[in-house]
Amino acid sequence: MRQLTGGLIRGLQISSDQDRVIMTGATDLYYHKQLATRAAMDALDGRQFNNEIVVSRQVN
Repeated sequence: MRQLTGGLIRGLQISSDQDRVIMTGATDLYYHKQLATRAAMDALDGRQFNNEIVVSRQVN
């Protein structure tokens, strides 16, 4: 999943059980969250998906 999202999600964590997949992390753009969702959808195999990636601009 890290390769599919191109490292755009900070702290990317994926957990799963037989019924669902949960993805967490942080990114600066909703587009990156969308890319991660699309990548995960291809691997779900009928399981429920919870995308808990937080989108927020980092202030330097």
